Amino acid sequence: MNLIKIVLSVFTINFVLTYLSGVNALSYTFLSIYIFIVMIIIKYVPLYFNTGLGSGRSSSFYHNFVIVFSFMLFTFLIKG
Repeated sequence: MNLIKIVLSVFTINFVLTYLSGVNALSYTFLSIYIFIVMIIIKYVPLYFNTGLGSGRSSSFYHNFVIVFSFMLFTFLIKG
């Protein structure tokens, strides 16, 4: 029962915040290009620049795509 409450609350919060933020006005091409650029940044910036944030290790494309798509499946909203 608690698992159902968690899933419903995450879905509801994400659904409300999606409409309040206006992310529905963004196109899918913009969002896919944005995600691709962010994936490149998080892969290569820690290797060549010491930002002082985190462990300094780069992350893999595969694990980040799995995380992004699992959140999309969990919330049932692609733009959320």
